[in-house]
Amino acid sequence: MKKGFVVSDLHLFTKRSHASSLQRHLDAAMDWADFVVLNGDIFDFKWSVLPTVEDTIQASLDWLERLARVDPSAELHYLLGNHDALEPFVDRLPALADRVPNFHWHPTHLRLGSAFFTHGDLRPASTVAGDPIRKIERRVVQKRELMHDSYNYIVALKVHHVVRVTHGRKQSVRKMLRLLATLDPALLEGVTDVYFGHTHVPFSDHREGGYRFHNTGSAIRGLPFNPQTLLLPEDSWD
Repeated sequence: MKKGFVVSDLHLFTKRSHASSLQRHLDAAMDWADFVVLNGDIFDFKWSVLPTVEDTIQASLDWLERLARVDPSAELHYLLGNHDALEPFVDRLPALADRVPNFHWHPTHLRLGSAFFTHGDLRPASTVAGDPIRKIERRVVQKRELMHDSYNYIVALKVHHVVRVTHGRKQSVRKMLRLLATLDPALLEGVTDVYFGHTHVPFSDHREGGYRFHNTGSAIRGLPFNPQTLLLPEDSWD
């Protein structure tokens, strides 16, 4: 069996994330697993508190390389999300993959055996054959302290919990089913489990439409976090 670990929505380099405190758990996952999937929005160029966009890009690349080198025998798969699909950053991922053999990046989705991974924000035009960089985050919004402070107040007041109502389990799964219906059926042949993030509403083993759905939640302060472990039979490995 192949041992895997999947996580999403760390939103590193932002005030609202507590992901930096989870680093030892990610290192342990790399040491334990055969593969680790970083399923989008691992970094956050829109809300980064680092001085410049270039600083955030370099910090993100350094973070990925350091994690990959924890255990070179484990495969590290990184997928883009709507907060980290920044074009100047994406342009530098191929060089990182060339330099670090166990690091792999994927613009929109990943299929490993019977498991399908995607961040959860894809639109049909951006999947598989489309533009590999999401248009939604092609430019970084200028950082303003007011923006960050406003969100900190939102987190403190727990207003962000409204996402659990507007993007609940059933709504998220039905949206994912509509997305999957737009894909080439051959891509999904044999898929039993779909792992995604984006909505920040964690759950596991929700069965609908012939699939089991899993959402890994987020490392945003005050919201539930739900990294997933999985086992894939050797004979299902793609």
